[in-house]
Order: sequence, then structure tokens, then C-alpha cells
Amino acid sequence: MKSKSPLVLVDGSSYLFRAFHALPPLVSSKGQPTGAIKGVISMIRSLIKNYPDSHIAIVFDAKGKTFRNEIYSEYKAHRPPMPDELRCQIEPIHAIVKAMGLPLLIVPEVEADDVIGTLATQATTAGIDTLVSTGDKDLAQLVSIHVNLLNTMTNEFLDSEGVEKKFGIPPERIIDFLALTGDKSDNIPGVPGVGPKTAIKWLQDYGSAEGIIVHADEIKGKIGERLRENIDALRLSYRLATIKSDVALDFGPDNLVIGNPDSQELHRLFSELEFKTWKTELEQNGIKADSAAVSREPGADMLESAKVEAEVPEQIKYQTIVSLTDLTKLIGSLESSGKFALSVEHENAHFMRARLTGIAVCAVAGTAFYIPLKSEAGMTGDEVMSKFKPLLEDKKITKIGYDLKTVCHLLANHGIELAPLKSDVLLASYVLNSVAIKHQLADMAKFYLELEPMDLDSLLGKGRNKLTVDQLPIEKVTDYAAEKADLILRLNSLLTARLRESGTLLSLYQYYEIPLIRVLQKMERTGVIVDAKALAHQSKELGKRLLEVEEQVYIQAGEEFNLGSPKQLQAILYEKLSLPVLKKTATGQPSTAEPVLQELALQYELPHL
Repeated sequence: MKSKSPLVLVDGSSYLFRAFHALPPLVSSKGQPTGAIKGVISMIRSLIKNYPDSHIAIVFDAKGKTFRNEIYSEYKAHRPPMPDELRCQIEPIHAIVKAMGLPLLIVPEVEADDVIGTLATQATTAGIDTLVSTGDKDLAQLVSIHVNLLNTMTNEFLDSEGVEKKFGIPPERIIDFLALTGDKSDNIPGVPGVGPKTAIKWLQDYGSAEGIIVHADEIKGKIGERLRENIDALRLSYRLATIKSDVALDFGPDNLVIGNPDSQELHRLFSELEFKTWKTELEQNGIKADSAAVSREPGADMLESAKVEAEVPEQIKYQTIVSLTDLTKLIGSLESSGKFALSVEHENAHFMRARLTGIAVCAVAGTAFYIPLKSEAGMTGDEVMSKFKPLLEDKKITKIGYDLKTVCHLLANHGIELAPLKSDVLLASYVLNSVAIKHQLADMAKFYLELEPMDLDSLLGKGRNKLTVDQLPIEKVTDYAAEKADLILRLNSLLTARLRESGTLLSLYQYYEIPLIRVLQKMERTGVIVDAKALAHQSKELGKRLLEVEEQVYIQAGEEFNLGSPKQLQAILYEKLSLPVLKKTATGQPSTAEPVLQELALQYELPHL
């Protein structure tokens, strides 16, 4: 690449889809999906860092149809609608781009590719080199002595030589290639049966799509017949695959100047989306939240809503049930309630063989009951389970639980199949925000309800004097177990409301996550049949790929080291390669945790050693 700073054109639409599908999903505490936002903005920040003196513009597709739909009504007709969890991330990306002071280009009736192609052509005419940042192979047709491609997700740089090495044809033949092979995602027909190898061979033999058409009679066999039957489709596909270079624009390369960032607005957006690292970075540069948009820590809005929406009982009443008479009355009230929270206590053994020691239930917030399976009053475990079995298997009465898959296993050990499976607060917490907390019941109570639940370890003690649950006074066990059922009931109300507010997450929870409980529980209980040969083959292939990746890592690092050693990885990344420390461990060491490494990979290009 020439030393002169190039014009950098970002294919924002390519960034958007690649970030959404390739990166781990993130969701804020308010239920706002943020993974694609963070991925797109991280890549843009990386470009700004690597090309500080360049003009940079971000180009997105406009809503609605384009001129290609007029040429071919079926263009992109088979594409499924954009997922709601992706659509809701577009406006925040646009807002951040604008607040960063970057030109945001959205031109109606054409695609982002056409705007990029026109600007690249104008820049070339003006003697300005252009760097197009994209993951879209279609844009390879723009590559020339003055135009190059960069994929920031893979750090792949393509000049004319790189295009030919990757695709087997030079940039000027990419349109012909796309016309021949077609494009399923864009519904460009191409020639049926012609794949990349055939297309490359024909282009090598006949030079271009038109050359292939001229010599169509020379191509033998079924594939030759298909070619001759689809000449019109080939010419149509060529028009659809061609990026326009003459779009009438109200701006040119010289107008794409980076303005001053609106740091206050960026602080507001980063706070709202819970991008803590970027928000802290602004604060370290003296930016504070204004009075109209007070900075809030991740989860603050959720906690505020929890105060409003979570059930707060007037009194707490936890009771032990020790007689069959009281148990019968309790079961009758649970049947009348239509739903109740369930928590179980069990032996310290694997869930596939552990036996229950007690059951806690709660149908009204603040009022919960604990039923030990052994009591001084003489109620046996078999009697308790016999009484509970019809209730627990009644599909008309909703049972709310925490980790229902494990609860199902434990009840199955007593010959009971829990039904229906509709409400699991562990899954609800994961779906709502997978990264906010560790999703232990105690963590959830602290985060969502601002409550400090009882800690079993503090009741049992430590060391030689540590007690077993059976040695605890029944009142203590009741308070502990009944509180769990109470918390499960209250969390279910709050989390379900939050999932409903999100617009999309409730469906994900109800129709995908909950049905998997029974599937996974049955798989664990009965086992699965595996193809040992297929697994061995896959293992061999993965092992080969891992060795290739390791070799690439060693080349980048300039030496071999133990990839499994956080200490050695720290030394390579932060000492030898001088990458910035985004986060430290509890002991003050630079973090090599997966989320940190993902952010580093998006923002910083490793030097070629």
C-alpha cells in the first residue's frame, strides 16, 4: 500500500451482518441486544486508530427497493426478514457513528456497494487511493492499482494480486464469475449447475462472460446445454452483479471529512448501551454525564424497575409442614392457586442418583412452606412423595423453578415426571442478560431484587465442626429452603415482565429455551447414540486445524509458547506486542479472559513480525 493516506470507505451493511452472526450475542440489562453494535463500532474504532490521517466514511444500505428490483423483480426476494434483534441495533449504530463525527452515507434506491463504487471511482480519478473495508466478495470487482480491500474481522488485505490468489481470477473478471455462479443470498440466478471451479475454467478458456456466450456451442455435455438455455439469465445476472460507479451523489471524496466527536452524546450512548470500557475511557478524558442524562452502571435501570415491578410482600412467613393433615391442606391450596414455585433439597450426590431430603413451595410472595421428607411427627418420605406426585405431574398447574432440568432428574429418581415445564428463572435470567451475573439464585436475588438471601455455607460452618444439612435445626432449614421458593416466585414475575418488554426475548425463552429442558433431560437420562467413526474423523480434522492455527499464532508472536498458559500469553500480548491492557485480573495482572481477547481482536491489528 502506498504511504499516502487512503480514503477509507466502510461497508457498514457488511459490518452489521458479520458482527451479528460471527460474534457472541450481548444483551444489556434492559434487554437491548448490543452484540452487533459493539462489533461494528469496535471495527470502526480500529480503522480510525490504524488510519488516523485518512478521510473515513461509513456507508449503509437504504431502506426499500433499489434499481436492481426494477431490472429483476425477484432480486433478493428470497431473503428472510431481518431478525428483530438485529434490526433494533441499526439506529444505535447510526447514532454512535454520527456522534463520533464520521460521515454516515445512506443513499436511496441504490445499495451501499454502489455508493462505495462511485466514491472509489471518483477518488481514483482524483489520484486518491481507496481502502474499502468489507467482508463482501462482490466488492472485489472494485480492486485496482488504486483500490484495495480490507476485512477487519480477519485482517485479510486484498490488492489485485491477492484477489487473483484468493479467487483464481483477477478483479476485472469478478463480475463475470458472479454472473456465472449466481448468488443465492441475493437471488441472482446465474447459470444452473455452474459452480466456482467451472466458472473459473471457462473464464480462463474464454476470457469473459461474453466470450463464454460466443463459444457456448463448443461446451459439451449437460452443462453446455444449461449454459445455452440460460444465456439471457447470464446477461441479467451480469447486470445485477455489476456495482454502479456513476451514482449521482451530493458529495465527493473531499467532503468526507471527520468532524469533532460529540463526547457528551457518546458518553450518553455508551452508558445507555452499557459499554463500560468505552464510557470509562471518555471519563478518563474528562467527560462526565450531564444532568439530563445521568450515567448509570450496568443493571441500574433493571434494578430500578425491579423496585417497581417485583412483588414486595408485607410480611415474610415461612412454615414447616410436618403432618399429613397439614400437607393435604397445603396441596389443596396449591391446586387452587393454579401455579406455584418449587424448590427441592437433596443429598450431596450426583443428580442422577441423589434422593430428595425436602421440598419447598410458594404460591404467594412472602409465604412459603418447607416439607422435610423425614419428620419427628412420623411423616415418611414415601408418604410425602405419594401425596405430591399427582400435583407435580398435573399439566394444568404451572410449576415455577430454578434449573428445572436438574429438578426433573431429582424427581425422576422418585418416579415423578414434573409437568408442565413452562417457567425456569435460571433460563429466563440467561435469556434476558447472559453476561450480567453468574446466574446463581443468590446472585439473581441480589441483582434483580436487591435482597441478600441466606447462605447455606454460613449455616453449616467450616472445618472439623462443619455440619450436614440433617444436623441443622429444622427451623434453619425451613428458612433457607422456603426462602429459595419465595425468591423463585418473585424473580419469575419480574423476569417474565422484563422479557415481555423486550419484544422478542420472551418468544426465544418460551419457544426455544423452555422446550429444550425436556429434550436435554431425556438425553442425559437415557444417553445418546454417537457415530464413533464420524467423531474420530472430526477430531482428526479439528486437530489438524488447531495445529495450523497454532503455527499462525507462533508466526505472529515470533516464537513458540504455551497457548494454554495465561502468564505466557500475557507476556506475548502485553509485553512483546505491546497491546493495550483493557482489563486487569483481581491480582492486578493483564486479563487474558475470552471477552477481553475478543475486544482486542476487533480493535487492534497485530504487527507482522
